Amino acid sequence: MNTKPVRFPSTDPLRAFRKPSRVWSLEGTCAPRDGQIWVQCYGTAHAHLVNEDTLVLSFPLHGGTRQDIWFARGLHFPHGLVIGLSADQYEFEPLSAVPDGMELTISYKTDAEIAHDAVMHARWKRHPDDPHSLTLSLLDFFRTGKLGPIHLGMARAAVLDILGRPDNWSVAVNDDGQPAIFMYGDVEFYFDGSDTLTCLRADNFDVLSGGDGLRLDSWLPRRGMALHQVEEQLTLQGIGYQRTRRPSDPPDMMIIQLTSGVELGFQSPDEAVFVLESISRRGGREK
Repeated sequence: MNTKPVRFPSTDPLRAFRKPSRVWSLEGTCAPRDGQIWVQCYGTAHAHLVNEDTLVLSFPLHGGTRQDIWFARGLHFPHGLVIGLSADQYEFEPLSAVPDGMELTISYKTDAEIAHDAVMHARWKRHPDDPHSLTLSLLDFFRTGKLGPIHLGMARAAVLDILGRPDNWSVAVNDDGQPAIFMYGDVEFYFDGSDTLTCLRADNFDVLSGGDGLRLDSWLPRRGMALHQVEEQLTLQGIGYQRTRRPSDPPDMMIIQLTSGVELGFQSPDEAVFVLESISRRGGREK
């Protein structure tokens, strides 16, 4: 979602944007002593207001208060948006001066961005029988921090092209309206607001599964294995690691950080032994 502040250098109508766009919200304020003015939004192809231009929206601003207007489906301006300030709701009667403290903020998406979002939604909602399947080595993941061709910093579209439709996804969405998390079996793929892969994590498994799109080999310390058993396996495979604790971690938690950047999370439910609870890979972008 784009956010654009609009300031009026004069009382003349102002072109907010030229591209076809859909507005989701308008927020405005003006100084307390200015009383009521009207903000008028025109869906026009022209840089100035003329009789045949279409008044799409008109709403009042009361001095000293904030007015918020939200549109669940967006308000479409197919020829761009021109905004005028008026003393009347339906007629364009220019003000003698721009009100003090006049501020307007628009949240919008262009038609091109909306079309891109629709394509992306279609891609991750593909039929589950799409012939996507990738067999990967967990041992290599522990050594390198990469799941074969999957690595941090990848675009969501690239992940979809490799793995196909996820088995599940989160309700939470990013700024583009897409799920923040894709789930392939037990493995969660976290994406930021720019649709970039920022984290791989699994914390709900017995023997890790990647679902239909991500087939994992059998080398893996099982969830619930003791800390010393996992360290023995890492040493046997020649994988470097170190124990670490973060200031924010509870006392019953221990992290084993591999040289590859993979982190193994352990908890101590009975204060006698730490057992494996999670596997994650996060951090800066890779290429």
